[in-house]
Amino acid sequence: LFRSILCTSRRSLRVQGEVVWRIPPLSLPSESTSDPSSRSIEETDAILLFRERAIARDPSFRITSANEQLVANLCRKLDGIPLAIELAASWASVLDLAEIFQLLNDRLRFLGDFGGGLSRHRTLESTLDWSYELLSEDQRIILQRFSVFAGSTALDAIRFVCSDEQIGSSQLSYIVPQL
Repeated sequence: LFRSILCTSRRSLRVQGEVVWRIPPLSLPSESTSDPSSRSIEETDAILLFRERAIARDPSFRITSANEQLVANLCRKLDGIPLAIELAASWASVLDLAEIFQLLNDRLRFLGDFGGGLSRHRTLESTLDWSYELLSEDQRIILQRFSVFAGSTALDAIRFVCSDEQIGSSQLSYIVPQL
């Protein structure tokens, strides 16, 4: 008899007893080196993941005092997103860190693996395309409208920008439960 089940999903399953845990991006090093409360660069989750995945591709890879700021900037540029960090680190065996950082200016095209795995996981762009295709037409419209916001914003602003005669508040409430 199962007492609990762990599953991952992009949305709540809406079953009795369900506990929803939102997974934030990985922790990143502080941009300020004078912040006494910040953890060292190598103690942050994003850097640990980058190092682990880079070593898996190139066992000689090391984070040193000479490259640690570049690795930190690289992980910051990827917003601490695990898939993006893994894909970038996979290039450590063929590119130096400065080249990886430069190529991230076109991250959707650049970030990809060397084959294998599901096609929808090979690049960030294919992951986004696959996820987008799972949305209904109304959800796509809401996402397109919602994409004008950067960071947090007021719920009234979301209602104003995202709803109209076609997309009512009830549909927004399904997507953003706090509305």
